[in-house]
Amino acid sequence: MMEFWNIRLCDAYGGQAGRRHSWEGGRIDRRTAIRRPSQNRYPVSPIIPTFPPVRRRLGKGGYSIIPVKLSPRRGNENGMKITFKARIVLAMSMVLLGCGMVHGLEATKPAPIRVACLDVKGTAEHTALPKGLQRCLSSSNFTFQAITASDIRSNALARFDVLICPGGSGSKQSKILDEKGRRVIREFVMNGGGYVGFCAGAYLASSHYTWSLNLLNASVLDTKHWARGTGKVKLKMTPEGCRLLGATNEIVTCYYGQGPLLAPGTNSSLSAYQTLATYYSEVTKTNVPTGVMIGTTAIATGTCGKGRVLCFSPHPESGTALNEFVRRGVRWAAKRE
Repeated sequence: MMEFWNIRLCDAYGGQAGRRHSWEGGRIDRRTAIRRPSQNRYPVSPIIPTFPPVRRRLGKGGYSIIPVKLSPRRGNENGMKITFKARIVLAMSMVLLGCGMVHGLEATKPAPIRVACLDVKGTAEHTALPKGLQRCLSSSNFTFQAITASDIRSNALARFDVLICPGGSGSKQSKILDEKGRRVIREFVMNGGGYVGFCAGAYLASSHYTWSLNLLNASVLDTKHWARGTGKVKLKMTPEGCRLLGATNEIVTCYYGQGPLLAPGTNSSLSAYQTLATYYSEVTKTNVPTGVMIGTTAIATGTCGKGRVLCFSPHPESGTALNEFVRRGVRWAAKRE
């Protein structure tokens, strides 16, 4: 089957009407092969690539395309016959173009977010990582590694984008970090690093205790009854919480494990935090006053210097329903949202 290709050479093609230019041993006649540019009938096809090694300039200020042997189709100005050689060159060019496009896509793929998780046991082994967080961050979009307090004091955070402090005991985490480790974390965040705290990690990030990191301008309510119990609670998402964490419902259910009841703090060096969710129901054991938990902040974000801070009082990494909260939260803290 005969193949044709419609092309148009610009005014810069050059010269008087009828001027001929040699091209790969053949000739191109402007009068018989190409209509005038002003008629705009044959635009250059966008899928013909041009490669520097095989370009040839036609006339003064001429147009450069792949130099294949072309000849005008007699009695028809709608195109030029493409020879067998032209077909081979076009096929090879399309393969090269496709490879270049794929390489370009790979080159622009963002690097995974490097996430470190504080290991209070001091082993720095993958098995020490909380299983719920491992599940949430197991995709190729993240690297997830345990890091010890000793590593942190040795400036290992420079290799990471986000630090996670998980559940457990906030005071114990602070103790194993000691003053130097706490200072290193604060400097990491102030210089642009991200911090995500879950339960104990939220206690640690607050500005309430003498051992706190002072990353989030938050106080903790009813500390006398911190051991108020565990179980599932309902959270009421704010519009910003729905947007940032991807919640589709205003009321969601989440596991609670005696996390802090957050309220605005009084640290004048920190800006006010933003509430993403509040407690819509509560957990109370015997001898714990009721009505205190409802309405307090359950999820909050803030900034500390150039860095971002996200605190979860409950555990969205528990179960699978709210795992997207974790992924989106880490991306936000890493400034990849």
